Amino acid sequence: MPPARGRGRGPRNARHPHQQLRKNPPSPRLTVRLPSLSLPWPTWILVDNHPVPIYAKTESDGGRRVTGKIVAKEGLEFGIGFRDERGGEEECVAVDVVVDGVVSKADREIFRPWSKDVSERSYTWRGRRSATGSIRHFLFRPLSLTDDADLACSSERVVKSIGTIQLRVCRIKITGELEGDEGEFVDEEPPVLHEMSKKARVSHQAGLGPSLPHIPSSRSSFEWIDPPETPFVVFEFRYLSRTLLELEGIALPPSPSRPPPPPAAPSARAESKKPPPPSLEQKPRRSSTSSAGTPPPRSSAKPASKDARRGSSSAAVAAQLLPSPPPPRKAARGRSDSLEIVDPPPVSVRVRGAASTSTSGSGSASQAKERERLEKLERENREMREELERLRRGRLEEMSSAAGGTAKKQRREVEEAEAEKRMREKGKGKAREVVEELVLGDSDSD
Repeated sequence: MPPARGRGRGPRNARHPHQQLRKNPPSPRLTVRLPSLSLPWPTWILVDNHPVPIYAKTESDGGRRVTGKIVAKEGLEFGIGFRDERGGEEECVAVDVVVDGVVSKADREIFRPWSKDVSERSYTWRGRRSATGSIRHFLFRPLSLTDDADLACSSERVVKSIGTIQLRVCRIKITGELEGDEGEFVDEEPPVLHEMSKKARVSHQAGLGPSLPHIPSSRSSFEWIDPPETPFVVFEFRYLSRTLLELEGIALPPSPSRPPPPPAAPSARAESKKPPPPSLEQKPRRSSTSSAGTPPPRSSAKPASKDARRGSSSAAVAAQLLPSPPPPRKAARGRSDSLEIVDPPPVSVRVRGAASTSTSGSGSASQAKERERLEKLERENREMREELERLRRGRLEEMSSAAGGTAKKQRREVEEAEAEKRMREKGKGKAREVVEELVLGDSDSD
């Protein structure tokens, strides 16, 4: 077998612009390890540059195959991380990333356990390199479906691998160092599935973003200890929508709770408890005398009663201290346009208008955040409804196809029975005609 090639991981190699050196590793609950084999190879998945939880972790094949499930979100980029925490003189490993059954040997990475710098033994695959010297990032996209058999993907292996991400780890022996960035590139677009061949438990597939610049690095030649057809360890992640994970019985954490409302603006009733401004304070009873100091003439009208005087004075004080009723609930959240003021004094209007203006900025910012959060929730709900509707249509198509096959079979059996009956009746008619001809012939001879 000719020596293979791969990009080396070590102090002598140049770093890629899309490489992520994780000095602070992700939380252990977000990683997959192999305790049965005592291999410290944590892996993780990044979605929108953040590690995501891995659900339903299982081990098989004696711990050499580890699987898990993650939530896929349409339109977001994702990456696959791997770190070699071994030490000493152990074998080097070559790791291939396989997305939806497509492997690009040009993206193969080599990890050397004897490197003392842990960050140099950590790598994150964020996309697929192309022969033009660029890289295209991975992202989640909806399924590409067609009813044309000529355009649909005919590879059964690729169709079965849609919705999966794999890291295949093989032990190797390095034989030398190479220069350049040569490799077997894969420039093909994501496959298109036939509507009749899609899997019921798949909601997304991996796509590729626009091309970005890429810096080549040195490569190494090596010999396989574990053939790539039978890797030493396989990490596999299935990505599905949140709806499908819940349908599979996986308990997901609840959606983020609604944030508390912003602090309410001071109401008119609260402002009335404050001491009135100087312009609203009651003046001394100098108005009871004229400007010349003589008392005004007494009115001949009958003085009002004590209760009437008390009511009129209290109404006047209330009109001065409470120039407007309490604002509606919307005004308490900073909306100055819904604040109604009924016949206030000029000074009070200016004070209340300033207070409303000071709170309008914070209210508009909180409203923008609330509107953005509501739009996000509506978008997620719409995606869930579309997913459920797609599953329902798929189930109805399967049921209708099965029912159509049964009905077609029954129709064919009925048609065969009717044809056989017609043949029998036709045969009986011919036999009757022959007998009649014989009888008529005998009578003529007599």
